[in-house]
Amino acid sequence: MFKYVREFWNTTEMIGLGLFLFLGLSLSVFYIRWPLLFIFLIGIIFFGIMEYVIHRFLFHGSLPEKIKFLQPVKDWHDHHHQHPNELKGILLPAWLTLPILLLLVLAAQLIMRDITFSIAFVTGVSGTLLYHQWRHFSAHRPIEPLTPIGKRLKVYHLQHHTINKKYWFGLTNPLMDLLLGTYRNPKKQAQKQSSRRMSRSRATVIK
Repeated sequence: MFKYVREFWNTTEMIGLGLFLFLGLSLSVFYIRWPLLFIFLIGIIFFGIMEYVIHRFLFHGSLPEKIKFLQPVKDWHDHHHQHPNELKGILLPAWLTLPILLLLVLAAQLIMRDITFSIAFVTGVSGTLLYHQWRHFSAHRPIEPLTPIGKRLKVYHLQHHTINKKYWFGLTNPLMDLLLGTYRNPKKQAQKQSSRRMSRSRATVIK
């Protein structure tokens, strides 16, 4: 277990994210007030939505075909599906996450006009991003999660890889899949995929 924790933190992605989160938490400590906790929770919820939207519509959608500069992001994720255990595809890269976090700081400041609120919001987002990174990393490493929730989330994500990549986009939680119709019963879906493969095999033999 320890060697995987070391592998997880010994990366540019996690060092950068860890420093970003540490800075956000450090600044928040000096301005603690109850509204900040509420804004922090909004950041956590926002990440849950953002995680789903990016995974479904950017990584697996047609958006990069319309906005060409997004194509490298989709190519990176396609490579992850082809080589799911390669570390460079498991952790969201710093060249993607850090610009997004900085843009969120600017957007939050434009909307809320309060730097402490903006920091609290992005700290909530970056903290949940760190959790996302660990959940994804542990799903693709021979790690036995310590909690029942962790075990279920590991199985949940691997269904996306092994059964059908059109479903189960949530990684930290399944709520958006349930709300937007991309949750499927894994046993039934596995049976459907098996039937389709058999049908294709028969069609190939007939040809």
